[in-house]
Amino acid sequence: MGVIRRQGFTNTIVMYIGLLVGFINIIYIQPKLLTTEVLGLTRILFAAASIIAMLLPLGIGSIAIKYFPLFKDEKTRHHGFFGLLLLFAAIGFCFISTLLILFKSFIIEMYQKESHLFTEYFNLLFPFCLIIALNALFSIYCQVLFKSTIPAFINDVVVRFLNILFVVLFFFKLYDLDTFINLFIASYLIQTLCLLGYIYLIDKPSIKIDVVFIKQQNYYEIIRYGLLLSITAFASLGIKYTDTVFLGKYLPLSMVGVYSVAAFIPTIIEAPVGALERISNAKIADSWSKVNMSEIEKIYYQSTNYLTIFGGLLLTLLLVNINFLYTFLPTEYLQALPVVFVLCFSAYFNMITGLNGSILFSSKYYFYGSLFLILMLLVSIGLNILLIPKYGIMGAAYSNAIASLLFNTLKFVFIKNKFGFQPFNIKHFYFLMLVIALIFGVNKIEFGLPVFISLFIKNTLTIALFIFIANRIKITENNFFKEMFDMVYSKTFKKI
Repeated sequence: MGVIRRQGFTNTIVMYIGLLVGFINIIYIQPKLLTTEVLGLTRILFAAASIIAMLLPLGIGSIAIKYFPLFKDEKTRHHGFFGLLLLFAAIGFCFISTLLILFKSFIIEMYQKESHLFTEYFNLLFPFCLIIALNALFSIYCQVLFKSTIPAFINDVVVRFLNILFVVLFFFKLYDLDTFINLFIASYLIQTLCLLGYIYLIDKPSIKIDVVFIKQQNYYEIIRYGLLLSITAFASLGIKYTDTVFLGKYLPLSMVGVYSVAAFIPTIIEAPVGALERISNAKIADSWSKVNMSEIEKIYYQSTNYLTIFGGLLLTLLLVNINFLYTFLPTEYLQALPVVFVLCFSAYFNMITGLNGSILFSSKYYFYGSLFLILMLLVSIGLNILLIPKYGIMGAAYSNAIASLLFNTLKFVFIKNKFGFQPFNIKHFYFLMLVIALIFGVNKIEFGLPVFISLFIKNTLTIALFIFIANRIKITENNFFKEMFDMVYSKTFKKI
C-alpha cells in the first residue's frame, strides 16, 4: 500500500493541477469565449469518440492490467507485448470503422433535428476514437510498468493547456470553426505522441510479438477475458457519457454545453479514485496472482477509509462554494445548478465505495462485474430515454446518478458475499450524515460582509468543522490529516 499511496497521492496532485486548468477552461474560458452550441459540439464529439474508443482495442487494455505480469521480462522486451497492443488496436479500428460506416445514416438521422452541427462533423469520429483508444492503451502500458506520474501530467495537464490555447485563438478569429474542431482533436493526437515518446524513453519496447511464448500461455482464456472486459469498458464509459449523448438527441446542442459544465464539476471529487486506480490496478492484479488476500483486503479497507474522508472534504468545500463559482458563468448556465448537487453526491458515493471495481474486475469473478456494468448501461439508457424528454438536463443527472448508485451497490454486495470484505461500519454512516448537515448548514449562513471576506470565513469554518468531525468519528485508526501532511513533506516524491 506504500507505493500505491505515494504514487496515488502524487498522481492526485498532478490530476488536481490538471483539474484546476480544466476548471478554469470549463468554468471561465469556454463559457465566455465559445457559444453554448460550439461548446456542446466539442462535448458530444468527445463523449461519442470516448465510448467508441472503449470497444476499439478489443480488451487488450484489460489484458495488460491482469496478465502483463506473465509477459514482463526486460530481457525479451516483455515478449513484444507492446506490439500486441498495437495489433489489437489496428484490428479493432477496422472493425469499429466498418460499424460506423454501416450505421452512419441511422446516427445522422437520429441527431439531425436537435444537433445538426454534430452530424456535419460525424466523419471526425473515425480518427478521434482511434486517438483516444491509443491514449488509453499507452497510459495503461505505463501503469503496468509502474510509471504513471508523467503520463498523468500529459493526460491531465498538457492536453488541457492545448485546449485553452486553441479556444483563445478561435475566439480571436484566427481561424474558422472547421479548423478549431480539427485542432481540438489534434490536441489529443499530441497527447498520443507524447505518451509514445515517453514509453520509448523508459522501456524501449519491441513491436515484434513473441508468438511462441503466447502459444505457451492459456491464450484462449486471455482473449476471452479481454473481449469480455472490452464490452465492460464500453459499458462503464457508456454509463459516464450516455447522458451527454442522449441530451444531443432530445435537446439542442446548447443544452449539452450547459450540462457539460455542470457535469465537469463532480470530477473534482472523483479525481483521487482515478489517481489510486492508476497504480493500484496492477498491484491488485499482482496480489490476485499470488493469492495474497490479506493485501487485497488491506488495499480495499484503506482506500475506502481515506477516500471517504478526503472525498467528504472535497464534496463539502465544493458545494459550500458552488453558488460563488457559478457567478463566473453566463446566466444561461445557472439552470444547471441543481444538476451539480445531484452529480456531486453521486460522485461521492462512487468514491466512498473504494477500489471495489479494481478488486472485482481483476479477480476470477470478473464476469459478474461485466454483467453488472452491462445491466447498469441498459438501465442508464432506459432512464435517459424516459427522463430526459420529461425533465430535461435534470433527467440526465437523475439517470446518471441512479445507474452509478445501483452499480456500486451491486459491486459492494458481491465482494462482501464472495470474499467477506466489508470495510464499512456505523461510523461511516455518522460521518456521511454529519457531512451532509455541514454542507447545508454552512450554505444557510449569511455573514453580510464583502464577498471574499465572507468566503474566507465560511471556508475556514467549514474546514475547521470538518476536521473536528473527522477526528471525533475516527473512521480510520490512523490520523488521516497527519498522514497526509507526512506524505506531502517526506514520502510523496520518493521512489517515483
